[in-house]
Amino acid sequence: MRVFEFDNAIYKGDLVNDLLTFVITKKEKYKSFLPLIKPLLALYNMDLLSASKIESFVDKFDDKVFASKEQVVKLGELFFKENSDKLDEELLKKVKRGDLIITIAPKEFLEPLKLKTKKIFGTEIDYKTNDIEFICYKERRYEKYKELYGDLEVDEYYTASKKDKDMINRAKKTIYR
Repeated sequence: MRVFEFDNAIYKGDLVNDLLTFVITKKEKYKSFLPLIKPLLALYNMDLLSASKIESFVDKFDDKVFASKEQVVKLGELFFKENSDKLDEELLKKVKRGDLIITIAPKEFLEPLKLKTKKIFGTEIDYKTNDIEFICYKERRYEKYKELYGDLEVDEYYTASKKDKDMINRAKKTIYR
């Protein structure tokens, strides 16, 4: 199996920073979160942010951010329309049916890209309760991989970061983008 890191590899930019900025600039009511977001992004950029800290932050947003799957798909559509220049078209063409894509974003957020694979795991949201059930970040990514695929070896792992040691160690070959 080939595994593609969406954040910073297929998407040539910092998806977390870009997405938070996008949401805040598009929705007036979220501008009040700017004082909370700045220190959060600083911790994220220094790789000092935990998945539980992200969850507690997202819980502070009003229920409208992830109110429905359709709303997340629409957010992805608008975001990628505005940020299409940051998509690595060459890498997107390499993604085939059966490949896996990993992202911090909800997988529904990637639907507008009409990817060739349906194997995507990302942050999971219960849209009935508006709770985050799983945040796909740091060590949790590897834990999710093991849960879904056990000891299945990764033939190629496409990433932009040397920090994801567990996935890098599992791969026969790591390709840095």
